[in-house]
Amino acid sequence: MDKINPRPPRLRWLLLSLAILLADRPAAAALKHARSDLHNVDGQYGTVHFRGDVLVSPCILASQSQEQLVEMKTATAREFHHAGDRSRKVTFVLKLQDCLAGARQVHEDFPGHTIGRDAHLLSSSERVVSLFFSGEPDGANHDLLQLEGNVHGLGLRLFDARGEPLSLNQAQTPYLLSPGNHSLTLMAALEATDSWVSGGSYLGTLHIRVEYL
Repeated sequence: MDKINPRPPRLRWLLLSLAILLADRPAAAALKHARSDLHNVDGQYGTVHFRGDVLVSPCILASQSQEQLVEMKTATAREFHHAGDRSRKVTFVLKLQDCLAGARQVHEDFPGHTIGRDAHLLSSSERVVSLFFSGEPDGANHDLLQLEGNVHGLGLRLFDARGEPLSLNQAQTPYLLSPGNHSLTLMAALEATDSWVSGGSYLGTLHIRVEYL
């Protein structure tokens, strides 16, 4: 006798699909819950730093003038017989870039000496610059820069573009500069501090500060 199938094939398929759906309901619910939780999680953060400089100086000392080596001419001890005797002058240049306008002062208010012009009110297109030379002064003459090495009886004297001597560690003659780039010419020479000078190698270190008036 044939066995009777208690459940038709279509009914078995419906029951199987319902069982699968019911079995997947917890997983689907968990996935939905996980997605909703993402809205409550802080995201990751990054940081970007920016760094730079803004210059406020009326003039910029050119890079080649910030540190330079001046080769002095070879001198002989026979050139120096008395204190104050000097060697030949050597020229060097300070370059100033991008000078701005804006000076409005009178020459009488400036430190140092005037530059051969009557005191007057400067126009707004002129910039007043003063140089300050500092360094270790020579023990015998404080206006001279002390030399390091095995020479004796010599110091280094500074001069302006006209050959006028400059003093060390003092404010100098102001310069009037129009907007733009400028070259300031200076000179240096050996100067005897004694009647007896010995030969040898030497090195002098000068610090220059540009002051804007």
